[in-house]
Amino acid sequence: MQRKGGVGQFQNTSVGGDPVYVIGDLSTVWLVAYVREDRRVEIHIGQQMNFTLLSHPGEIYRGNIQYVSTTLDASSRRLDDPNNRSQRGRRAEAGMYANVTIFTDEGDSWPAIPRDAVIYEGDVARVWVAHDDKTLERRAITPD
Repeated sequence: MQRKGGVGQFQNTSVGGDPVYVIGDLSTVWLVAYVREDRRVEIHIGQQMNFTLLSHPGEIYRGNIQYVSTTLDASSRRLDDPNNRSQRGRRAEAGMYANVTIFTDEGDSWPAIPRDAVIYEGDVARVWVAHDDKTLERRAITPD
C-alpha cells in the first residue's frame, strides 16, 4: 500500500524504526455507512441492506448489517457503521462511494453464512445445516 524507501536509500533497522513497506490485504473490503443519530434506534445487526456503487450505477449489491458502532462521530453526529464485506472480484474497492438503503421493517433480514462454510462441488454450492435435534442436513444454496 505504501513504499517508504527507494533504491540506494539508507534504512533504519532499529526497533521502532519507520517500516520500508506498508502491506495491506485488500481482497476483502467493508462498506461503511454513516447513519444519522436520530435513526440509530432503527438499525440492528442482521437487517437487510442494498447498496449501489457510484462507479457502477444500476448494479445492486445485497447484504446484512454485521456491526453497529456504539459511538457517534463527534463532527458528523453519525454512527460509523462498517458492513457488508465484498470480495475484490465484485467491483467494490477501498475508497469507493456508495448509496446505501437499510431496510428497517421486521422480517427483512437474510440468513448469513460464513464464506468459509460454503462447500463448492462443481457448479453447486452447499452448506451443512445443524438442527436442534442434533442431526445434520446438506443443503444446496445460491450464494450472492
